[in-house]
Amino acid sequence: MDTAINGTGKVTLQKQGGETGFWGASVDTSALDEVEYVILFKVLVGYTTAITVDGLSIYSRIVDYGAIADAVWDEVLSGHSVVGTTGEAMMVIRGLVQQNFLLDSTAYNTKGLLVAGRIRIFGNKDDVLAATDGGVGEGEIATFNIQVANEASPDEDKVKMYKVTRES
Repeated sequence: MDTAINGTGKVTLQKQGGETGFWGASVDTSALDEVEYVILFKVLVGYTTAITVDGLSIYSRIVDYGAIADAVWDEVLSGHSVVGTTGEAMMVIRGLVQQNFLLDSTAYNTKGLLVAGRIRIFGNKDDVLAATDGGVGEGEIATFNIQVANEASPDEDKVKMYKVTRES
């Protein structure tokens, strides 16, 4: 027995392995794209190899896998910004990649070399442009402190290394 699905696919009931009472259903989806099927059928089996199918119903719906993937990624970015989570790490990476960060609270030595400061990462350009020097709670995703780590006096002509540590 074949049943058409909206004029494109076929559902076939067939006896499995020559056993009495064991039947299977298969769906030909060669002409369809990204469709899930739920096949509901009620079978009345007598004491013979004959089978009666009563009320074969086929439900199908198009699955938008792109929308599912977008929803998963959007949830990670919007709902999981706790420090140490994957979502928070992705937000920090996104802020760096999009160049939405600034250096503020800077201090310089007598030679004009940077000896301290902080980097604040934001989720968008508008928050960066609105941020103030030394500000807090202006939409930053993360804040990193910068300190010079010289082997000699801070008044040297060269800075040999900066240490950058997470503040928040």
